[in-house]
Amino acid sequence: AMLLVSVLPYRMWRGRGVYVLIGVAVLLLIAVQHPAIGPPVNNSQRWIRFGPGRKVSIQPSEIAKYALIVAVAALLSRVKPAVKLSWKRFAAIAVIILLAVGLIGKEDFGTAALMGMVALVLLVVGGARWSQTGVFATIIGGGFTGLILAEPYRINRLRTFLDPWAVRQRGGFQLCQSLISIGSGGLWGRGLGNGWHKHGFLPEVTSDFIFAHVCEELGLPGSVIVIALFVLLAFLGWRVVRRCDDVFGKLVALGVTLTIGMQAALHIAVVTASVPTKGIGLPLISAGGTSVIITGAALGLLVNIARHTERRLAMVATEECVDPPVEVQGELQFEGS
Repeated sequence: AMLLVSVLPYRMWRGRGVYVLIGVAVLLLIAVQHPAIGPPVNNSQRWIRFGPGRKVSIQPSEIAKYALIVAVAALLSRVKPAVKLSWKRFAAIAVIILLAVGLIGKEDFGTAALMGMVALVLLVVGGARWSQTGVFATIIGGGFTGLILAEPYRINRLRTFLDPWAVRQRGGFQLCQSLISIGSGGLWGRGLGNGWHKHGFLPEVTSDFIFAHVCEELGLPGSVIVIALFVLLAFLGWRVVRRCDDVFGKLVALGVTLTIGMQAALHIAVVTASVPTKGIGLPLISAGGTSVIITGAALGLLVNIARHTERRLAMVATEECVDPPVEVQGELQFEGS
């Protein structure tokens, strides 16, 4: 997926195809709400199952996560640099964001919160007025509050977070086991493959709590290496953002970098009891078919933007262009490009 997307021109997603992309994502989010299409797993409807024995599944929220970034970037990039974002265009963008975030938030609050934060940053960077940003933040903040109050288990998670040991045998079991798993590895860890909390002692150890297992088996050195790799990935993504001379490419690169970096930070924060428990995996490490494939495609998009940026900068440096570049809608345009 990463290699395929890395060779396709990233600007192809800026045209009308972006409406197809976000439309498919929204339809999948609606379809998964039906019990016959998305049967409940752990009391949540997050996966569409099909095929022989319904053993093949996809997770629409993972597709919608990056489809939303591309859609918001495409709509914001069509605004001229000297012109403020109109309220009409802002309303259209806000409706798309709220629709996708609302559909996901019903079953997956963690992913919805992540998407909301990334979308807010894209609006600020993309030229939204402060009044528009304030309206959006107020609406989405109220929506998240409503999602929390609508589900008693989310309120219980907040109470459990304050003192998980007091309710260890009930709601705090998973969080307490996560901390025990981290501590049991000691400084150097039990060794790769030697962890024992994966044998039923820590629920969701291969997905939502995989970092605790990394700490148990690889200790402090292994966990620091994992964190350092995500920091490096975020730094390289930010480098692509800074060097990109195309508004659409800049916003997409920023969205992808923020999503992967913030998701990793939220996962580690949940596992270490720094924030309330949310079902959110560690990118490229947690088990999951859809998440791994879609994250790979998103990284391919980042690679594609970097490649095209370097190519355009090289053209400027070597004066291969017959005509000088002209600033058009916030991006450098060359004759024949």
